[in-house]
Amino acid sequence: MAKTISKKTTPKKEVKQTSAKVQSKLLTEKSPVLLTAAKIAIEVGVTPAKIKQVIAELKIEPDMIRCNCNYYTDKTILKIKKGLG
Repeated sequence: MAKTISKKTTPKKEVKQTSAKVQSKLLTEKSPVLLTAAKIAIEVGVTPAKIKQVIAELKIEPDMIRCNCNYYTDKTILKIKKGLG
């Protein structure tokens, strides 16, 4: 008789959905503006490579990282604009 090997399955982790109240709170006017380097480049009128170069030169850390994207707030965007000259 051949033995059957049963695979142990690990329980799947539930992905927590953000509630409507939390989402509406995140979208209020009091929420900080978060932009990526590409969006900052569009706003300023230069290439995204130039923005990334300034960020690297000034050693600016992102204010938030989500899904491998770096986001910057208004205060950080001002530093980047000053770095452009």
